[in-house]
Amino acid sequence: MSDENVWKLDYLSVSGGTDQIPTATVRLKKGDEVLLDSAIGNGFVNAVMKAIDRIINCSGRLIIYFVKATAPGSDAFGEVVLRVDFGDEIVINGQGESTDIIEASAKAYLNAVNRYIIRKNSSI
Repeated sequence: MSDENVWKLDYLSVSGGTDQIPTATVRLKKGDEVLLDSAIGNGFVNAVMKAIDRIINCSGRLIIYFVKATAPGSDAFGEVVLRVDFGDEIVINGQGESTDIIEASAKAYLNAVNRYIIRKNSSI
């Protein structure tokens, strides 16, 4: 994937708690284009996915979500591997890693979204 054709996570902020609705603000960058949006969800990962969907104007349904530590210890990177159904029998895998699981989730979902967009554009 060429950098000019790929959305990258530029900023991520989540807030919530036991008495608050999970909210995510996401800023994505593709080349010189920078877009920002926020969304609420039933959890932080859901809110992040919804914000990304709003920015890119596409929607995927998470069907598999897996988290693992890449090394032992509390400072290890978390790796998120997921599978997303974009409809029309298109299911895409995504992967992301970070010391923050929510950020790793955002990167993994964005990886799947980018793959979906490239696949969709190449079949037109």
